[in-house]
Amino acid sequence: MNFPYIRRTEHFSPAPRHFPAKRLSRSQKPLAHLCAALLFCTALFPLAAQDAMERLKSTPAERQLLSNGIPLIFLRTPGTESAAVRISIAGGEQASPQDERYLQTLMLHTFAGCIREELADIPSAEVSVRTEEAASFIMLSCDKGDFPALMQAAFHAIIFGEITPIAEDGIAAEQQRQWRLNTGDTCLQLKGKSFARLYQGSSYAPLYDTTLPILQETDFKSISRTYTALLNAALYTIAVSGDIKPEYVRSSAENTFGLLKNQTERTALVVPAPSAAEKGSTLTVQLHHIFTAEKDSDPGYVPLLVPTSQFYDPAQFYFAAPADMQEQAVFNALLIELARRMQAIMGKPCTAIPATATVRLGVLQAEGLPSRKLFADAYKTAGAQLKKELSGRKTAATAHERLRAQWIQALCGSSMDGKDVNISAADILLQGEAYGSGMSLLDACATLEQLDRKRLQTAQKDYFPASPLLQTYSADTK
Repeated sequence: MNFPYIRRTEHFSPAPRHFPAKRLSRSQKPLAHLCAALLFCTALFPLAAQDAMERLKSTPAERQLLSNGIPLIFLRTPGTESAAVRISIAGGEQASPQDERYLQTLMLHTFAGCIREELADIPSAEVSVRTEEAASFIMLSCDKGDFPALMQAAFHAIIFGEITPIAEDGIAAEQQRQWRLNTGDTCLQLKGKSFARLYQGSSYAPLYDTTLPILQETDFKSISRTYTALLNAALYTIAVSGDIKPEYVRSSAENTFGLLKNQTERTALVVPAPSAAEKGSTLTVQLHHIFTAEKDSDPGYVPLLVPTSQFYDPAQFYFAAPADMQEQAVFNALLIELARRMQAIMGKPCTAIPATATVRLGVLQAEGLPSRKLFADAYKTAGAQLKKELSGRKTAATAHERLRAQWIQALCGSSMDGKDVNISAADILLQGEAYGSGMSLLDACATLEQLDRKRLQTAQKDYFPASPLLQTYSADTK
């Protein structure tokens, strides 16, 4: 668990996963009428996520090393017609120089463009990319019969893709345009200031600073230099899921990415820890409000903007998360439950941003707040409600099952619009590996299944105190 935030669509900036506390659509709970006893759990589990977890339990994934040391993790899913490939490249946006912020993102979009050209003759193929704080991802899918061609095309595009100054200028210009739009996001502005406080002095501190420009000193020489550095086998990890023979998967991977050379020693992801800020700290941010209006077809139309001094801005509560994968799963399950309850109490959107292997912070984020008190009181009330529910044996059992269900829903949130079990499975495989070599989120799932109410009570008390690690508000929120 961004749960690295893996989606099938491209992302410009690195961002943790956001999981709004909302009901699933009917298409996401097709088993809801099997029996009354299973109604509640089924309504919460996305089918693809649940299916992927069950397949992983019944048929453990295989993990092998290619000849150059690249980990290859594979799950065979009999009866499926698709194949999904996830390629992780260590480094992420923190690897971009300070005066060339988002250089890693630019390179991933360059790779994506080259891969799309190579995949033009494979109609079933899809490609997207995403850059996070400490890793970047290339996400591919296709019909299972096209898997060898997909691997060949992706590798050929990365190794031999044509990179020209004109093309890079276009990609950079688009990224800068997107960044200008993103800087108007009030949630991102709060996050930027919060990260600057919590990660002061580390490589994470400037990642979301909306006041700093991106790609400021980037030129074609630095792009070429970064491109060469990314052709390093020590940075890569590959996850594959599909109904494909294991030896076929290995040979395809070995004949492509197995040809990459190691430029450095393979090392674990560099993950800075948030500073030990004093609990109960409050950060007030003067947000930059940007107003936009739909463009009218009349060329003489000028949108009318009404001045206002009253804003309904977001707020964020930050909590320190454990680094251990199993304990972090418990932390995230409770975080998601608190967001669900707070949304019901406030009648305002409330989002849980779970901790990950690379960002050891959990966030509760509300939007459209008329006052700080509404958010603070909702957190207090939600915590008291959950504490009471966990104190009773019967109610605690119901809460336990709901927590586990919501955790799996969040784990594979990227596939809730995709319906593909292989996409979910590949995501799960790669997310587990982010916690360490050979790690599996199945262990975290097993931990959640075995929880008793006393451990849940202790976890809530330890991880979600009355005063969060950091409370971040808009200066315009009363």
